[in-house]
Amino acid sequence: MSTLNREDLTAVEQTYLGVLALGLVSADQAHDDRFRTGGICARTQALLEAAPAERYLDGDGQHAAPPFREALREAIIELDRKGIIGLGPPRDLVVLTPSPESREAAYATLDIDRNPPIFDRYLAQRCMDALLSRPEIHAYLMGLYADSSDVWHELYQRGKTQWR
Repeated sequence: MSTLNREDLTAVEQTYLGVLALGLVSADQAHDDRFRTGGICARTQALLEAAPAERYLDGDGQHAAPPFREALREAIIELDRKGIIGLGPPRDLVVLTPSPESREAAYATLDIDRNPPIFDRYLAQRCMDALLSRPEIHAYLMGLYADSSDVWHELYQRGKTQWR
């Protein structure tokens, strides 16, 4: 487990980890671009900086702009390297250590809108709490959370997913 504090992470790492901790339904499951993790992180980062959303979002307002996508991609890779999230199995559960080439291959095909598991739930919760302490971010994320809850409910009712 990580011994890092929230302050040890970059601003984008904190934003990503905080958004990930919300447990929102994925855009693929919801069939709704509003739940694209990249777009949510871009809008949240703009709110944190009191900047216009267009700073980090593409013209459609749902997808992260290419420069922010790249910054988010780097943050996700760094969080994986630190063992906070997992783009693969937890390192302490791996019997054979994967080669550096296989790890780099996973990084090359990284989809920022796919939500990996969180290994350091405490740190993720701290990042989420910091985001939700800001009223404008709280309003935005809790609106998504409410809509996500409705989608999760429908998915469970239809048996399209299972409890974790």
